[in-house]
Amino acid sequence: MMAITALLLSASCSKKEEDIAVPEKELLVGSWKFSQSLIFHQAGDTVASANPPVEGCAAMQTWTFAADGKHSFVSYRKSGSDCVVRTTRAGTYTFDADTKELAITYPNETEIFQVFKVNEAEMWWNIGPIKLDEDTKDYLHMLVFRK
Repeated sequence: MMAITALLLSASCSKKEEDIAVPEKELLVGSWKFSQSLIFHQAGDTVASANPPVEGCAAMQTWTFAADGKHSFVSYRKSGSDCVVRTTRAGTYTFDADTKELAITYPNETEIFQVFKVNEAEMWWNIGPIKLDEDTKDYLHMLVFRK
């Protein structure tokens, strides 16, 4: 009887791996590739416009976030039939889990993005308002990244 009670208590107190939430800052850590640009009417709404997934050299653009707060960015361009490095930037980053604000600091500037979504495989940044055609309304412009 005591063995059964001990088994029941240990089973009810243990958490399944999928029940343990990973903090969003930890989800940021790793290398992310630019995947697509989406435009929404408003947060959580339907997509107003979707650019096709990026291809070629643009698909190689990489944002890397290290656990120690360091950040690097590498972009590529076409040169003949190859992709070659266009730009490299190194800096630091902070992420505020309450406001979902991602601040990337380079030597002469800080860029601030609102993280709309982040999980183990995908991250969306709101890079600010955008207007479509001759509409006067501001839409949300999201960049989609994948690990």
